[in-house]
Formats: sequence, C-alpha cells, structure tokens
Amino acid sequence: MASEESVSPSATSVLRAWEHLPGMQRALRAVGKAVSSDTLSLLRIPVTAVAVALDAASCHASAAVTYGAAVLTDMGDGAVARATKTVSRKGMLLDTLCDKGGNITALVYHIAVQVHALVASSEALPAMERAAFAAGALASITCNIRSQLQRGTIREQAAILWEADTPEGAAVPSAGMIQANIYGKLKQIIECVAIGALFAAGREPVVAAGAGATLAVSAALTEMGRRRREANSGQRQEGAIH
Repeated sequence: MASEESVSPSATSVLRAWEHLPGMQRALRAVGKAVSSDTLSLLRIPVTAVAVALDAASCHASAAVTYGAAVLTDMGDGAVARATKTVSRKGMLLDTLCDKGGNITALVYHIAVQVHALVASSEALPAMERAAFAAGALASITCNIRSQLQRGTIREQAAILWEADTPEGAAVPSAGMIQANIYGKLKQIIECVAIGALFAAGREPVVAAGAGATLAVSAALTEMGRRRREANSGQRQEGAIH
C-alpha cells in the first residue's frame, strides 16, 4: 500500500500500529534495500495467479496460504515506502491498481468455478447459494473498476505510471494525488477475507454464499468511498473558486 491515506488520525494509527512495533522500522528498511515497495505491489497479481493455479489443481490449503502471501505484499508495500521515505504518486497508483487487479483476478476465477458448479448441480439450495456468490462478486468487480476509473482516465493513470519516482525524502506533490479513505481500507480487508475463505474452503456452496454477501458489503463500501472522494473533490473545487 504505497500510499498516504486520507483517513482520520485515529484510524491511521490503528491501521499502521504494527509498523511501530519494536524493531519493525529497521526490518522494513532492510526489506526496502532488498526489494522496492513498487516491486512488492507488482508481485501481488502473479502471486494471486499462482494461488488460482493451486486452487484449480485442488490444492486448496496451499492456494489459501499463497493468497495470504499476496495479501502480505499489500500490507508491506506502503509500510516499506514510508519506512524508506520513498512514497510517490506512482507508488500510490500502482498500489490501487495491483490491489484491484489481484482481487479481480481471483474473483473472476471463483465466479467461473461457481458457475460451472451451478450448471452441473441439480439441487436448488446450492444453486441459489452459488448464484448469490456470483452476484456479490460481480457487484464487487464492477465497483472496483468504477472506483479506479474515478482516479483518472486511462491516459492520465498511464502517465503517472511512466513518471519518475519522487526522490527519497522529497515532498510528494499534491497535484494528482491518488488518495484512499477509510471505506477503501475496510473494503480491501473485507474483500481479502472473503477471497481467502473461498480459496480455503474449496467448492463449499455455503462458504460461497457467505463470501457473496461479504463481497456485497465490500461493493457498498467501495461505492461509499467513491462518493466521499467526489464530495471532497467538489469541496476543494468550490474552495478554489471562492
């Protein structure tokens, strides 16, 4: 999460409390010397793809553990960036793209799995549970894509990805900042828990239904975050006019 979130100070302190455990800053700086925060972000999608491959081979426990490793890169990239003072606008955008890219990859796979089981099943209740999951997952994917596009056009986001990183210790420019909020943080946590449960539980329809309901909550949080960013943007523009 190579980004600076627009969340309340209390929420920020809770979300980042682990970064200030004894010796953690030193450990994060050591990690930063071996691998950059941007590289940690980029690892998220291929590691998730490995989890998908393991799940397809019916190695569900291994798939869940591998997806957990992908989630750790999400926790670690921003912490490493802050510890090494390499927070950048490029890193902020890369983080959100890899968050959504990794989770959408997993969700598309699990939709395909559940739809296949739905077609093959003749029992009404499991079919309803699988259909509920597919609806929740599709809502989550749609809201993720919509939220990302709100951060700028494809051309604008591509331009940010191609720009040079902010030099270490330099102030990050405010123009074009890609900011998250508490809704986005909660959404990511809930979404990761749901996907992890899907990997761990194999093809259980009850788990699929629960994950679908959880993903529907995640989609609602994504939409709330998107609307909050719109409101904040409108307030800033109004303030600039006055």
